[in-house]
Amino acid sequence: MQVNKTILLLLLIITLTQGCIDPYYPEINDKQNSIIIDGTLTDKEGYHYIHVSRSVSYESPENTPIQNCTVEVIDDSGNTIHFYESEPGLYEQWIDQDFLETGRKYKLRVISAGSVYESLYETMLPCPPVHNVYYEIEKKKPLIRKFQRT
Repeated sequence: MQVNKTILLLLLIITLTQGCIDPYYPEINDKQNSIIIDGTLTDKEGYHYIHVSRSVSYESPENTPIQNCTVEVIDDSGNTIHFYESEPGLYEQWIDQDFLETGRKYKLRVISAGSVYESLYETMLPCPPVHNVYYEIEKKKPLIRKFQRT
């Protein structure tokens, strides 16, 4: 009799946990063929990278790089840094510390197939200093509850 109660309880738990999961399919209008420009400019000397690609369908995600673009960063004094394409859709350039100043304004310009995409000027802000790095171990209680037999 005790075995039957245990089996019944186990079946009830399995049924309840499986019955609560409903798949979610978002309604996305992905018919647009947008350009995606992704990159970061910091105040640190070194290589800086800009990725240029095309948006894709939700059902079939894949990388679709855009090649042969003109990619450049322009400061508020009119100085321009031109990026070169190191692999399809990836544009890079070594930028010296002299060009990268906090408080100065920069914008990005990408020219692709005759279309010009240009950001507004943005002021480069200084990075706050990191005072310390640490971690904490947090112990959590298990999610399984113990049932008492009656």
